[in-house]
Amino acid sequence: FLLVLLLTQTITAQSYSNITQGTTLTAGSSTSSWLSPSGDFAFGFYPTDAQASLFLVAIWFESTSPKAVVWSAKRDAPVRSGSTLQLTSDGRLSLKDEGGNEVWSAGPANASAAAVLDSGNVVLTASGDILWQSFAFPTDTLLPGQVLGQGSYLRSQLTDSDFSGGRFELAAQTSGQLQLLPLAIPSGNQYDPYWFIDTNGSGFQLVYNESGSIYVALTNGALLNVTMGLVYSTENFFQRTRLDPDGVFRQYIYPKNGRATASWSSKWNAVAKVPADICRALQSSGAGSGTCGFNSYCSSGGDQSEVDCLCPPGFSFIDPERKYKGCEQDFPPNCKRYDPAHFNLIPMDNADWPFSDYEHYTNVNEDQCRQYCLEDCLCAVAIFWDGKECWKKKLPLSNGKMGSYIDRRALIKVSKTNNTSPLLPSVVVKKERKALIQIGAVLLGCSDF
Repeated sequence: FLLVLLLTQTITAQSYSNITQGTTLTAGSSTSSWLSPSGDFAFGFYPTDAQASLFLVAIWFESTSPKAVVWSAKRDAPVRSGSTLQLTSDGRLSLKDEGGNEVWSAGPANASAAAVLDSGNVVLTASGDILWQSFAFPTDTLLPGQVLGQGSYLRSQLTDSDFSGGRFELAAQTSGQLQLLPLAIPSGNQYDPYWFIDTNGSGFQLVYNESGSIYVALTNGALLNVTMGLVYSTENFFQRTRLDPDGVFRQYIYPKNGRATASWSSKWNAVAKVPADICRALQSSGAGSGTCGFNSYCSSGGDQSEVDCLCPPGFSFIDPERKYKGCEQDFPPNCKRYDPAHFNLIPMDNADWPFSDYEHYTNVNEDQCRQYCLEDCLCAVAIFWDGKECWKKKLPLSNGKMGSYIDRRALIKVSKTNNTSPLLPSVVVKKERKALIQIGAVLLGCSDF
């Protein structure tokens, strides 16, 4: 309660310029956003593509390069040029599409003014009281001064260019635990958590205070550090924490007022994250593909600021722009006419898909493991371990990962040919016979005539 009260008092104390009733923004026009007093934040229509054909109602850092969206409304359905955002005469924020249909609104009505604060918070006020604020409805980002209370969550966006709801969630559970969880698309069903702070029964809320510290405040007054990183001054750095599309919760800083140094360039620098390695941490034994899509694998190297999703040999991304959709075999075998001589196994060291096996052999060597997989049409990958253990795996492969911590060799089945699989002879005969019947029918028809 004291933390929330402090936050409210801090918001009230900030200076801001009122946005009066009837003030309107128009997507694609010269009046498409409102600025905070410092000009650091903007609120309005943010273009979601290079052509500026679709817009998101959002709040973003205006004075950084690149700009960074920190909040958005109705992010699954961007609007087109000509749409409007207005503080209505009855005191609500109202979004109307280019046809004049209201598609989103915020506030309980009766607000006399709105404002964009220098904290990045957008508020609706009446007689100095805050009736509604964007800080209470976060999307994928927290800013200094913001709190994630019990029952609230952050949800990642789908990809770097697609702002719709993504595959991961940071949830402050009503039980008191703080958890990172993978989600099913598009339903949003939760799978097993891949990171959590075990505060069951005592967790209260996640706090990003105005000094730049991130911690869980417990009901007994104790504070648990979350990111385990250094604390950076909010006077010298713009800051944000974001649940990124790859499922990693990262803290970013950006030097203010040209204070870039050899250590910090004028960009968004990732300075802390959880989990330390999502490839290693996320391992869902139930449903779900894991960190990456089905039939792909997760790899993180260096400082792990980015996570790579890759296809094994003989596989390609279904959609290279949306790698979460996974990979497909370039040359899938036809089990009705399967010939092991047409396939080979390519080794991948330190790789595994731990939950897709359907056959297990012991006391075998690698050559035997290879042979067992080659002779089985359904076997897409064999895993060999400890000089004697062999697992056969079938599609779809899930929870794939590669790293030095995996003491296994994956044997990936690939076609020996470089072309797509030829039609089976029976299929060719059927197609040729069908063509001959069609030609014969035409000739007979002509003869009859």
